[in-house]
Amino acid sequence: MNKVATSENNEFGPIIGMMMAIMMLAMFTQLFGCAPAAKLSGHVRDSEGNPVDEAQLNINGLTYTTIADGYYEFTGLTPGTFSLEVVNAEDLGFEPKPSMSVNPTAGDNIKDIILTVPTTGANLVGVVRHYTTLDLMEEVSIILNGQETTTNIYGLYSFHGVEPGDYTLTVSKDGFDTKVIDVTLALGDNTLDIILVPEGLPVAEFEVSDLSITPAEVSVGGTVEISALVTNIGDAAGTHTVNCNITPATFTPLEVVPAAVVIPWSDIINVVVLVVFMKVVIGMVSEAR
Repeated sequence: MNKVATSENNEFGPIIGMMMAIMMLAMFTQLFGCAPAAKLSGHVRDSEGNPVDEAQLNINGLTYTTIADGYYEFTGLTPGTFSLEVVNAEDLGFEPKPSMSVNPTAGDNIKDIILTVPTTGANLVGVVRHYTTLDLMEEVSIILNGQETTTNIYGLYSFHGVEPGDYTLTVSKDGFDTKVIDVTLALGDNTLDIILVPEGLPVAEFEVSDLSITPAEVSVGGTVEISALVTNIGDAAGTHTVNCNITPATFTPLEVVPAAVVIPWSDIINVVVLVVFMKVVIGMVSEAR
């Protein structure tokens, strides 16, 4: 005898389907997590502010080639520390660009890259941004041991062909705190991006000291303890996030071993039970129809 679907069965079918979808979403979210992704973007320009197209960027194996306006972006990154490199800078007629360490956090992150023409001395390039808005700032005075320049409409400044060595950089603009920075310039390209703080704005400034690594040498699979004293020497109280990055110059692990993904047996059993439950419900809905 053929069964006729009643209005009651048809009414509850969509509700059951929605419940199943919600349960599946909750289960997979619990098992595999949905950590917020990071986006890293910016522009590649020469020292005059002109965009550089066809620049090939690499970030931990991911590649991107800039378009006519020099723009690039990497999306879907896991927040952490990455190595960013312009692999074809010399082919485009610029100085080789040293690999840069970037630390994108969840959400949007901006990193502009400046390429310079070959020189026999040291170059210093960078951009200046507003502390609170991260907007590019023009007409900022930059003085390097008596040599002065100002940022252009892209917030960019540059010094070319100076003798490698130690310098003092003074950064100033009306309405902002003057910043004095000691820099050591090596032969070739050197990059220093600067954040200017409006006058009177409380700012958290951290000083890291007493770095300790125990033991100094560790075998593969061993445990190493890294500690440091982080002190807020600024005038902004409250809770702040401090990103502590260990560069290869400080500590180089012997081998990077990816952590295995372990799924507890209880979660596997839950998935099996959920699948069986879904089959039963689907059978009931089909039979009701």
